[in-house]
Amino acid sequence: MPTCSSVSVINDGNIRVVIPDDSPIVIQVANQGPPGPPGDAGLNAGSVLPAEFSGTPLTATITFSSPYPDLNYTVVPSVTSVTGRVIPVNVVNRTTTSFQLELCSTNLSGLESVNWIASSHS
Repeated sequence: MPTCSSVSVINDGNIRVVIPDDSPIVIQVANQGPPGPPGDAGLNAGSVLPAEFSGTPLTATITFSSPYPDLNYTVVPSVTSVTGRVIPVNVVNRTTTSFQLELCSTNLSGLESVNWIASSHS
């Protein structure tokens, strides 16, 4: 099985996974839209706009409408930049009901959105 080299949420709500030979694989996600209860596969996905980040460091809080049963889930963030600028982002303060995305920059220039996918391991 090939190893994943990147994961991103495409504007149409699909998930794009790139394997090392750069062949994209698109996965349809049934549970699209605002954060909600984990779907049958335990997936949630969403997008955070620059205006939703505040504070020092710049953080945005994502709250699920229905909690995960435990902390046994992973969040994968992906930055979309109109300039191609790389902005590292950390996932912090995970709880069963929410998590925060923390930008490793105080400069939002070129940032279009931070897309994220949460996947349960339970």
